[in-house]
Amino acid sequence: MLDAIIVDLSGIATLITLIGAIAVAFKIYPFSRTQLTILMLIVSVGCLLGSLYMSDILKLKPCDLCWWQRVFMYPTVVLSAVALYRKNTINLFTNVAGLSIIGLLFALFNVYVQFGPKETTALFCDPTNPCSEIDVIALGFLTLPMMSAVAFLFLLACAWAAGLPDDRTEITNE
Repeated sequence: MLDAIIVDLSGIATLITLIGAIAVAFKIYPFSRTQLTILMLIVSVGCLLGSLYMSDILKLKPCDLCWWQRVFMYPTVVLSAVALYRKNTINLFTNVAGLSIIGLLFALFNVYVQFGPKETTALFCDPTNPCSEIDVIALGFLTLPMMSAVAFLFLLACAWAAGLPDDRTEITNE
């Protein structure tokens, strides 16, 4: 019961993240680079904790595509935390954009494998733990790769918004 509540809360967090991505991308609220870095840290830590909860507490074995998504999400935690600590975001958004694009491609391919033609299988997926298996559905429609894709889209929106010129005070290399 508690696990189902936590899964649905992660689905709600995903929808909030999607709304946040739209707000950031369309500059509904003009975030500073520092604020964008904090938002990136919050979302990436949420993804890290969520993925560890699913695998270590719920005992769901991640498929190979899920591992690759983790490979491209986890460094974002370190990159954004270091950028905040050092007050230096010079390369942060470029690095996060690169990681997010690749991670998003893995997430979208995983969604395709889950919902595409039944004959679709990833060449590198473990047959004993297929990537097409849906272990968790939050709010009745969000699978884990969908949640991952939303998180990568949010990180891309933050990286894109950080690259836009503005006249606010920003963290720079001092």
